[in-house]
Amino acid sequence: MSIVEKLFSREKGSKRSSIMHPDIMVSRIYFSGSLNHGEAAVSRIAPIGCIAFSPTGGFLLSGSHFLSRWNTETLEKDTISFQRSTQIPITQVAVMTDEGKIIFSLSNGRVFLAHLHHNGGVGITRLGSHIESVSGLIRDTDNPNLGYSCGQDAFIKCFDIRSPHLTNLLECYRFENNPPLRLRLNGILQNPDDPMCITVCGNDPYVRVYDTRVLNGLDKVYLPRDLANGSTACIKGIAYSKMGQLLASYNNQKIYRFQQEMRLDPKSIRLPLHLNGVPICLSEARVYQGHTDDNQLDRHDITFFGSEDEYIA
Repeated sequence: MSIVEKLFSREKGSKRSSIMHPDIMVSRIYFSGSLNHGEAAVSRIAPIGCIAFSPTGGFLLSGSHFLSRWNTETLEKDTISFQRSTQIPITQVAVMTDEGKIIFSLSNGRVFLAHLHHNGGVGITRLGSHIESVSGLIRDTDNPNLGYSCGQDAFIKCFDIRSPHLTNLLECYRFENNPPLRLRLNGILQNPDDPMCITVCGNDPYVRVYDTRVLNGLDKVYLPRDLANGSTACIKGIAYSKMGQLLASYNNQKIYRFQQEMRLDPKSIRLPLHLNGVPICLSEARVYQGHTDDNQLDRHDITFFGSEDEYIA
């Protein structure tokens, strides 16, 4: 398939008939309804705070005051039961490459490993904690034992499920303050083109890409043209496509799609945005209608959807 054909396929969707088949859509709606109905008894007290698919897509996890596991084929649900001293809500969850190992965090910033044994038992290990609530958990796609977390305390941390502690990897700061102020983080991703690079978003308009091989390694920055020079908008969710395009959902009713070449060199940034004394002319990112939310603490999860990433959800 030529480059032109690939681009056309991505934009129009090469499998639209199968993706949008009524039976498939109904089953998806039914599964969503079952998820909501299954949690209805506790949702008035503990609404679902997070969901995550397993790497193979065989099951879905939902978290509230407990973890529930849903079989995506049979739609059967079971509760992952383990001893807890408190009923603090679960805020984030991620499934490791070994799908019997699950990482989850509580609203008090603590991060745990749940090891699902074949006999039905569950072993719990505390990996560490953030000072404030955890806003993102991801597994490392290259190393089955590693993962990353980000928090409202501005820290990006690395964890190894073989050792019970979190390692401070990076601390994020705002650009416009002198001295710099810490940046509350809202989401974290691993760059699909370079797994050693971690992408984060927070309570300012910049998407930051860090190289974990470099000390304080801020490598790239993305910023929409219409939010340059003083915007108070903040980013609530980010996502990568299979082709490396980056989505960012802002709290100003807009979703921006960045191409890789739209990145800025953070070493040259000073506000107002200039590069070597000359005002920066930012590339125009593709814009979609999004959501409005003035609550700085809420997230807007976002993702590409479809076999060719032709939809945004």
